[in-house]
Amino acid sequence: MNLCQLRQADLEKRILKHREKTGCVIIPFMFEANFQTTLLASLRMLLMGAVGYYVIRQRIVSEAILNALNDLIVYLFLPCLILYDFFDKFSFAAYGKWWIFPLLGVVVSLTGLVVGGAVSSLISSKEKRNQFLSLCAFQNSGYIPLLIVQSILKPQDAQEMYMYIFLFLVGFNFLIWSLGAKLISGEERSILSLKDFYNPPILATIVALVMIYFRMHHFIPLVVLDSLGSFGSCMMPLAILVVGGSLATIKLDERQYFKDVILAVGTKLFIFPALVLAGLVFFKVQSLLGLLLIIEAAVPSAVTLTVVAKYYHKDETFINQTIFYSHIVGLVTLPLFLILYQRMVG
Repeated sequence: MNLCQLRQADLEKRILKHREKTGCVIIPFMFEANFQTTLLASLRMLLMGAVGYYVIRQRIVSEAILNALNDLIVYLFLPCLILYDFFDKFSFAAYGKWWIFPLLGVVVSLTGLVVGGAVSSLISSKEKRNQFLSLCAFQNSGYIPLLIVQSILKPQDAQEMYMYIFLFLVGFNFLIWSLGAKLISGEERSILSLKDFYNPPILATIVALVMIYFRMHHFIPLVVLDSLGSFGSCMMPLAILVVGGSLATIKLDERQYFKDVILAVGTKLFIFPALVLAGLVFFKVQSLLGLLLIIEAAVPSAVTLTVVAKYYHKDETFINQTIFYSHIVGLVTLPLFLILYQRMVG
C-alpha cells in the first residue's frame, strides 16, 4: 500500500468514525460569527483583486497577457484544482450521502435564478437580463466560504465543512459551466446539449469521479498528485487577479448599467439571502448544513462569471461592475446574515 492509499484509508476511517457518532450532517454546532472575521476574509479577496486592477491600469501587464491568464485558468489551473481536491479528500465509502451536496449546489443556484427571474423584467436589454440572472444564480461558492469557515469554526468542524463545500461545488460547477455558460453566451437553444458539458472544468469533475469510483486514483504517483495540488492552488488567486484586471479595462463610474448593477447587488445580497434565512429559521436547520446554505446564499456574485464571459468573448462591463460592488457591499451584508443566522437558529 503506497502513501496515497494510506492517506485515503486514514481519511475514510476518520470520516466513518465521525459518521457513526453523529449520523448525517444535521447536528448542532457552535460557531462564532463576527464582523471582524468575515470582514477580513472578504477584504483579503478585495486586496488581491486590487493588485490585478493596478497592474492593468498602470499597463505593467497588457490585456493580451490578461486573456492568456484567463485561458490558463480554464484549461489548466481549475481542472488541476478539481482533480486534486477529489483525489485527496473524497471517498464514496466515507460519504454515502455525498450526492446531497452536489444537489444542493444545483438547488441553491436554481433558487437564485428564480428569485432573479422575478425581478429581471426591470433589466433593459435581453443580453443584460441573462447576465443579471447569472449574477443572481451563481455566487462565489468556493474561496470566500472556505475562508469564512476557517475563521468561524473549530478545526474539526472546519475540516468537515471543507469537504461539504468541495462536494457542493460539484453541482455548482456543472451548472455554472452549462446553464451559466448558456445564459452568458446568449445562444438560442431550448434545452442544454452535450456540447454544454464539453469544457475543461466539467470534464475534470467527471474524470475524477470515475477514477475514484474504480479506485484508479490509488495508482497516481504522489509526485503527480502534489503537482496537481500546486497548479490547483494557483487557480483562485489568478482568477481574482483576472477579475481585478478586467475591472481596470472598464470605467467603474460609467452610468450605463448603474440601475441594473444596483438591482443585481440588491437581489443577490439582500433579497436572496433573506429568503434563505427565513427558510432556515422556519425549518429550524441548526447544523453545518444550515451554515453552508446561509454562507452560499449570502456571498457575492461568482468571480468565475468573468472567466465564463471572457471564454465566450462577451462584454463583461455589467458583470464586472456587479461583481466589484457586490464584494464591497458584501463586506457588511455577509457578516450581518451570519450573525442573524447564529442568533435566530444557532
